[in-house]
Amino acid sequence: MKKNFWPFLAKQASLLFGKIRKFRENVVLPKMAKI
Repeated sequence: MKKNFWPFLAKQASLLFGKIRKFRENVVLPKMAKI
């Protein structure tokens, strides 16, 4: 494997988790608060 593969993968994963967390904060939590 390439040496820079894992840092790249970690960066992509952190970006993805950041998007998921933002999505949950913007969409899921307001819906739960309404109930």
